[in-house]
Amino acid sequence: MGRNLLLFLFLLAPVLACSQNIISGTVTDSAHVPIGRLTVSYSKMNSTVVTGGFTQTNQSGQFRLQINVPQDSIELHLAHLSYEDKWVRLKNLTASYNFIMAPKIRALSAVNISAPPVYKRNDTINYSVEPFTLKQDRVIAAVIKKLPGVEMDGDKILYQGKPIQKYYINGLDLLESGYAIANNNLPIEAVKKIQIIENNQPVKILDSVIFSDRASINIQLKKLTTTGTGKIGVGLAPALWDVNLTPMTFNRNFQAINTFQANNVGDNVSRQLDALTQSDLYEVMELSDLPVRKPLSLFTVQEPSSPFFNEKKWLVNRTFLLNSNTLQKLKNDYELKINVSYVNDTQQRTGSTYTTYYTPNENINISENITNRYNTNRLRGNIIFSKNEKNIYLKNNFQFSKSWLNTTGNLLRNDYDAITQNLGLQDFDFSNRFTTLKFIGSRLFTFNSLISVSQTPQLISVTPGQFESLLNSNIPYSKLDQQVYLRNFMTDDYFSFIQPIKQFTILARIGALVQNQALQSELYTSSGGNPMILGSDFSNAIHLNTLSAYAELKTQYKSQRWRLDLN
Repeated sequence: MGRNLLLFLFLLAPVLACSQNIISGTVTDSAHVPIGRLTVSYSKMNSTVVTGGFTQTNQSGQFRLQINVPQDSIELHLAHLSYEDKWVRLKNLTASYNFIMAPKIRALSAVNISAPPVYKRNDTINYSVEPFTLKQDRVIAAVIKKLPGVEMDGDKILYQGKPIQKYYINGLDLLESGYAIANNNLPIEAVKKIQIIENNQPVKILDSVIFSDRASINIQLKKLTTTGTGKIGVGLAPALWDVNLTPMTFNRNFQAINTFQANNVGDNVSRQLDALTQSDLYEVMELSDLPVRKPLSLFTVQEPSSPFFNEKKWLVNRTFLLNSNTLQKLKNDYELKINVSYVNDTQQRTGSTYTTYYTPNENINISENITNRYNTNRLRGNIIFSKNEKNIYLKNNFQFSKSWLNTTGNLLRNDYDAITQNLGLQDFDFSNRFTTLKFIGSRLFTFNSLISVSQTPQLISVTPGQFESLLNSNIPYSKLDQQVYLRNFMTDDYFSFIQPIKQFTILARIGALVQNQALQSELYTSSGGNPMILGSDFSNAIHLNTLSAYAELKTQYKSQRWRLDLN
């Protein structure tokens, strides 16, 4: 029994001896300053895997590590984020050591500081373009419709559900209300950020007088540059083409956007000239920019129904658009803007309807096949001379337009009753509005003068002649014509002043309106090529002259939550 016990103790002795080996020591830097929280571990020789325990130095740089491997040598590993790693080969014996660590120099990677994608300063919300841009996006309109709080209804930009008031590029209003030309053609690569200016009052002299709850948009470019969009596409079915050449120049005192667009792929590019902003620059005075006037047609041809899906999928067109817009800043903060456009647009539309009327005696079936062709030529221009400063506002807007519209409508009823309608219209108008605002003392005085002249002759022909019993003694005839001549002259001049009193605004206005309108019409029947004017029962000669003087006193109270108007 004693012999066996001695043998067991003899075999256990090396293990006990091994388990009692303690390596301790102190770790300092080159200046002999103790290093705390340094990790000390060990591994077998020629192995980087920690096979035993580990410990950390205390604040005095001291450590104590028990060795639990039977090998006669180990590798001690000392590690700290601020110092170079140290590997030391030691005998597996109880001992104490002093270690000196070398500092580690870490090269920090570059840090890029960039503005957040959306941030607000005062009343201006700034949107960086890049975070909202996808690979397939090409023009700035694709980014604007993704911005928080912004949506687009066709080409119209809405902010919080309301149309924007102005569309600036680098703070300048080049396009007035027809901003779709820029929005649909300005390359994303040229834009640094998009700004939404809340509560924007475009007329600087009114900034402290009339509160505006409308927003405007400003496109801030990366640099003053010449840029633009170019596209030329051709295809089959048969001879399809789509061309867009839109060069743009943006300098500090000069801006220009010119475009030539043409296609027959169903894209009605003439819509880019539409007025998209509701200009209530100073709605207290009920004064706005001149609206884009559309020719007044008293006639229509029978139209086919329009499909409910995207117009580009069904429109048969041939459209040419030329547009030029320039802005030049002059001395003494004056600006000169010239906008000229020409559109030639031809469209064809066809449609069929089949109607059944159920009666007690029989069913009545009517089929109608319509084939229409529309041709429009329109020349339009604006020349605007303005000054917009804190102490004075001056704007003269001269606008002119000339339109030629020709429409041919072919109607076939029940496959045998054919009717052809031809509508021709020419429209000419020019108008000029002059407005100036200036403070005299604490009162803001305004003078406004508007002159407008328009002429719209139009003719419709229907073949064969209709209503024989009423117009031609019940005798069939070949053609019915009606000619109408419209003329309008109007001038509206007034003088007003505004007195702001805290949250109240008092407006007094006096003015005079003069208007002269005329309408003349004649009805013709033709048989064998000989037109005959019908009697006075089928003609009109109407003249209306208006002269009115008016005076108005208006008070407005406006706060952040309430608005009250008293007239």
